[in-house]
Amino acid sequence: MIYAKPDNETKRVPQIMAIDAQERPVEERPVIRLDRIKGVVVKAGYTLALVYAVYVRTFFIPGALGNPHTNVLDSDAARFFRLIDLISRKYPSLPMFDSFANFPWGMKQQLPPIWAFIEASFALAVNRATNMSIPSAAALFPLILGLFFVFPAYYAGNRLFGRRAGHAAVFVSLYLPVASAVSSLGMVDHHLADILLYMSTIALLVGSHHYYSSGESRRAGALAVLAGLTVTFTLLISLSAILVIAILGVAFMIGLLVLAEDERRHVSRIGGLTMASSGLSMLMLYLATPWFENRLSFSGLSLFQPVLLIGLAGILVLSRAIDASLVNRQIIRVAALFGLYLVIAAIPLFLPGLGEQIVRGFYRSIAYYPLGRVTQQLKPLFADGPQNVFVSLSALVYLLPLGLIVGAREAIVSRRLGFGRLLFFIWFIIAGFYALMVRYYVFLFTPVIVLSFALLIAKLSESVGKIVGAIGGERLERPATTTAWLVATIAFSSYLIFWMSASGYMVDVNRVKMLEWIRENTPKVSNYYEPNRSPEYGIVAEWSYGELVELIAERPTLTTGNHETGIDGIIASNRIFQSRTEAEAVKLMKELRLRYIILQDELSPWTGKVEEIGESGPDPYKRAHLATKQDITRRDYMQLTNVRMHRFWGAGNEKEGAEPLQRFRLINVTGGDSEYATMLFELVEGARLSVKAAPGTVAAISTKIRPKGAKAVDWKLTRKAGADGRFEIFLPYATKSGRYPVKADTFKVSIAGKTYPVDIAESDVSQGKSIVLEAPLLN
Repeated sequence: MIYAKPDNETKRVPQIMAIDAQERPVEERPVIRLDRIKGVVVKAGYTLALVYAVYVRTFFIPGALGNPHTNVLDSDAARFFRLIDLISRKYPSLPMFDSFANFPWGMKQQLPPIWAFIEASFALAVNRATNMSIPSAAALFPLILGLFFVFPAYYAGNRLFGRRAGHAAVFVSLYLPVASAVSSLGMVDHHLADILLYMSTIALLVGSHHYYSSGESRRAGALAVLAGLTVTFTLLISLSAILVIAILGVAFMIGLLVLAEDERRHVSRIGGLTMASSGLSMLMLYLATPWFENRLSFSGLSLFQPVLLIGLAGILVLSRAIDASLVNRQIIRVAALFGLYLVIAAIPLFLPGLGEQIVRGFYRSIAYYPLGRVTQQLKPLFADGPQNVFVSLSALVYLLPLGLIVGAREAIVSRRLGFGRLLFFIWFIIAGFYALMVRYYVFLFTPVIVLSFALLIAKLSESVGKIVGAIGGERLERPATTTAWLVATIAFSSYLIFWMSASGYMVDVNRVKMLEWIRENTPKVSNYYEPNRSPEYGIVAEWSYGELVELIAERPTLTTGNHETGIDGIIASNRIFQSRTEAEAVKLMKELRLRYIILQDELSPWTGKVEEIGESGPDPYKRAHLATKQDITRRDYMQLTNVRMHRFWGAGNEKEGAEPLQRFRLINVTGGDSEYATMLFELVEGARLSVKAAPGTVAAISTKIRPKGAKAVDWKLTRKAGADGRFEIFLPYATKSGRYPVKADTFKVSIAGKTYPVDIAESDVSQGKSIVLEAPLLN
C-alpha cells in the first residue's frame, strides 16, 4: 500500500523551503546548542568525579604502593594479603589450611579463597607486565575494581527510578563511605566483592524484569541466569551471603501473591531461572571440586546450598502452576501458596539433622553471627551512638527511610507495583533490619542505600522543576530540573566526601613497628610458605591482631580474626591472659608451644563476650570467661596476667597487690609511655635464685627495668624465708648483657639491712640456671 500525502501538505513544502532560504544567513551564524553544552558539562563532571574518587580511595593508606604489607587497613585485609602471597607462590592451587593461624591447631578455610585467587591472578598478571610487586598490584586491585560499582548502580537506578536517578546513583556510589572504604587502596578483603555482587544481582534482576515486560524473553532469561551465577559467586566468596537467597526468595514469593497477573508470570520465570541456574552451578561445583563437604550443612559449602536453591526454584515453578490454575479464586490461591511454604518450612521437623543445621545456621548467621555478638564489628549499628553510623554511612543515613516512603508513594499513586520496585522495598526492609542488628550487614544494605539516595535526588530535582514551571512557565521546567539535579548531586557528594575524609583510617604505627621488629629480631620459623606443616612456636595476640602478626611479622599466632574456625585460639588466649596465677599462664603457654605475648589492651584479646562462645564440657579449651572489674575483687583483678603486663609492664605493684612476673620478661615497647603503647613479652625459664637465711627472714629483691624510649619501672618482689631458712624465685632479666631494647639493672637482694648485688647472664635466664646465695655470704 502506497501512502499519498494530502495536497495541502504537499503545497507547504516549498513554502517552508522558501522561509528556510530567507533565514539561512541568520542560521549560519555560530550557535552553541544547550544540549551540547550539557553534554560537555556532564562528561567533564564525570571525569572530575572519577579522578577525585580515585584520590579519596588512596587517602586511607598513604604510601601503600610502596609497602602495602605495613599499611594494611585491618586484620581481614591482612588475612587476604597472606592468602594472595601463598596463592601467588603455588599458583593456581588454593590453600585450604593454614597452620600459622590458630596455632597450634591450624585454621581450615570455611570457603575456598576464590576472592584471594582472583586478586592473586590480577597481581601476577600486572607483575609480569610491569614488574610491579605482587603485594602492590594486589593493593591496587580493589581501587580499580571498586570503580566498576558505578555500572550496576547506574543501571539499577535508571531502570527503577529513571535516568536522573541512575546518574545520581553513580555519584553516590563513588563517595558513599561504606562503598568507598571497601574499595580503597589495600582493602583486599571480600567486602568489595560482596557489595559489587549484591548490586549486580539487583541490577540483573531489574533488567530481566524490564525485558520480560518489553517482550524480549531471550534477553530477560539471559539476565536471570546471570543473576543466578552472581548469587553462586557471592556464596563462594562469603557464606553470610546466604541472606541474599533469603531476600530473593521472599521477594519472589511475595511477588507471586501481590502483583498483577502479568507481573506474576514474569516473577515466576525470573525467580525460577535465577534459583535454578544458581543451584545447578553450585551442584556442578560440588561434583567437580574438593571444596564441598560430603554432607548437608550450613557452615561451609556443602549440598545444603544447591539443595536450597533448587528447592526454591521448584517452589516458584509449582507456585506458578497453582497460581495459573486458581487465578480466579484468590483466597484458595493464597491459601495454597502459604500452605506450600509452610510444608517446606516444616521439613526440619521431619529431618531433624538438616533442620538443626538450617535453624542453628540461620540463627548464628543473623542474630549470633558468627560468635560473640558484641565484638566491635558485630555490634548493632547504633550501639555506640550515631557517630558510628556517620562513619559507616554518613549523617544522611536518617534520610534513608524517605527513599522507602517516596518509592512507596509513587507505586501507590501509579496503582502499579512492578517486581523491580518490590525487590527494592523488600531488600531495603530486610537488609536494613540486619544492618540495625549487626553492623557487619551494612555491606548487605549498601545497594539500597545508594538507590535510595539517588531516588531522593531525582525526585527533589523534579519537584523543584515543577515548582519553577508552575511559576515561570513550562519552558523553564526542564532547565530548572537539570540545575536542581546538578546542585543536589554536587551538594550530596560533597557531604559524603566530608564524612569520608573525616573518617579516614590511620595505621597503628606502634603495632607495625613492633611486628617489623619481631620479624627481624626473634627466631625465625620454618614452613612460612608451607601452610600445611606446623611451625616451631607461636605468639599470643589480640584476636584481630593475629592476622597482622602472620603477615608482617611472619610468625604463627594463637588467635585469629576468623571467629568460627579460630575459636580454640580465641578461648585459649583468653585463658592465658585472664589466668589468676603466673604458673597457670606458663603451663598453658608451654602446652601450646607459645613463646611470646603481644598486647595493647588491658582486659582481653577478645572484644566480645567470651562466656557466650565458651561451651561447657570436659575440654578446657572450650571453656572461657571474661573477667571484668565488676565480677571479681580488685585484688584478684590486679593479679590477672594481662593486667600485670599492660598496667604494670610486668613489673608488678606492691600497693595494688600485684606481684611482678617472674617467667615473662618485657623485651620491647613501641609507642613510649602512651596509652596505645604496644608491648612484647617473652616466656623464659628464668634464672633460679635460691637464698638461704635465718628462718622467717624477709628479703626484698629488686631491679629497674629500662625500656628504650619509655620511663623506667621498678621490679620489686618481697619474700619471707620458711622454717628451713630458704626461699626461691625466678629472675627473668639478664643484667650483664642484653640483646633487647629493654634493659635491666643489677638485681639487689636486701636482707637484714644489707644489700647484695646479683648479676644475671642471658644464658642463666634462657636455660633456667640455678644461682645460690650461700649462707656465708649473708652472714
